[in-house]
Amino acid sequence: MSADNFLGIYKVNSKKFIGRGCWSECENDCFKCNIREVFVAKSITEAIKLAEEHLNNPDEVYEYGYRFLGGKK
Repeated sequence: MSADNFLGIYKVNSKKFIGRGCWSECENDCFKCNIREVFVAKSITEAIKLAEEHLNNPDEVYEYGYRFLGGKK
């Protein structure tokens, strides 16, 4: 991914959080674009853990860290 992005995390339902690599222009809705899915988590705690692990991966660059986003499919 480019360095002009962040890891966006959004809640799909009561049991699922999805992390995606989002462009910096993205405000809230990951459903408008087809950005790759990075992880699926079963809880907010797991989502944060996976996001931090992913940010520490030297093969990935997320200039703006991670953010929680709104939106429903």
